[in-house]
This record gives sequence, C-alpha cells and structure tokens, in this order.
Amino acid sequence: MLFEGVNFTARKPIPRPSKLEHAHVLVTGAAGFIGHHFLLRLKKERISAVGIDHFGGSTEALKRHRASLSNDKVLHVDLCDAIKLKQVLSDQRITHVVNFAAQAGVSQSVLLC
Repeated sequence: MLFEGVNFTARKPIPRPSKLEHAHVLVTGAAGFIGHHFLLRLKKERISAVGIDHFGGSTEALKRHRASLSNDKVLHVDLCDAIKLKQVLSDQRITHVVNFAAQAGVSQSVLLC
C-alpha cells in the first residue's frame, strides 16, 4: 500500500490567520470567485487586505455585487501594468501577495502580457 506506515497526524500545522495580524495582503484576481471569497475571509479574520483585478470578462452587475459584499478595497489594476502595480505595492505597504489572477477561459490565460 502506498501510504502504509505514514502518520498523517504528525504533519506541521497550517499557520492560522492570526500569524498574519500585522500583514498587508494583496489579493490578485479579486473579482473572481476564489479571489473574492479569499478577500472576504481575510476581512473576517481582520487581516488588512486589498484586492486588484482588471475586471476582464466581468459584467457591471457582477462588479457591483462583489463590491457591495466585500465593502473593501478592490482596485482596477492590470498585472501587466508594472507602474500601477508598483504603486499599489508601495501605497498599500504590501507584505504578502496571494495570486488568483487568471482569465476566465483557458485560451486567454496562456497569452503573454
């Protein structure tokens, strides 16, 4: 058997969000399903966070709905815009980045900036 004799309970525990109490997190792809919910979770855990997205493929209704739910900072920034990205990193004092950025379609996700 592949996992015979392996003690899975001996693994190191996953760091809890409280370890991030002084962090300033940047969440890319914040208009997407995963990024949006991750941003909400950070807010629930009282962790300072800002989201960015270029909102490609998002409808106006979806943007308004997600903005109203998070009531948090979601900035319109394209990851390919190095100047804006550097400005966000500096202005928001970002210490951690969580990347959920992707195009909705696979064919669009593999194109280079």
